[in-house]
Amino acid sequence: MYFWDTGDRVIDKILVGMEALSRWDCDTGPNELRYRLAKLSNIEKMLPHSISKHFDLPYLYAGNLQMAEYEEYNQDLVRCINEALKVGLEKVKHDQSTSNPGTGEFADRPKSRGEVIIEAVDRFDRRNTQESLLALKRAVTPNRLKNRMKTIEMLYMRKQPYGKMHPKEAMNIELSRLKFEAEIYFVQPA
Repeated sequence: MYFWDTGDRVIDKILVGMEALSRWDCDTGPNELRYRLAKLSNIEKMLPHSISKHFDLPYLYAGNLQMAEYEEYNQDLVRCINEALKVGLEKVKHDQSTSNPGTGEFADRPKSRGEVIIEAVDRFDRRNTQESLLALKRAVTPNRLKNRMKTIEMLYMRKQPYGKMHPKEAMNIELSRLKFEAEIYFVQPA
């Protein structure tokens, strides 16, 4: 496992995710294969050219045709993807323009959903207005962070103590958790 420090948090997180995908089990069932292919396809869209040029991934089609009954084909596909990811990650690690923090050219990388959520959290934390709360709610939906958002909304409206904490203190804790959890969405385009 590599330590990634390209100077871009999003790209570092994506490379860690690609590394995890490169250790994919070849005996994956069709549903898991479909899920992973879709995830890898999203990841591929998030890479800037300076990183993506190192990967020669096979065609990532996630339809029913190839996965219905062809277990041997699926296993070969997973092996091929694993090898392509490992080779690509090795090339990225040895590329001088990506291995030195801050030297890579990543301007063509699209903004990630995680970045949008973190920006909305920061905006709400600075302004703490109904408008910034609505902007945060829009940034968070639709995904699995909705429950965290409901708690933040409740704390925003609350005047009474929340357990032993002041609502503002509890909300700051929830906002910190939301920022941390938003990093999961670095692999999704905004």
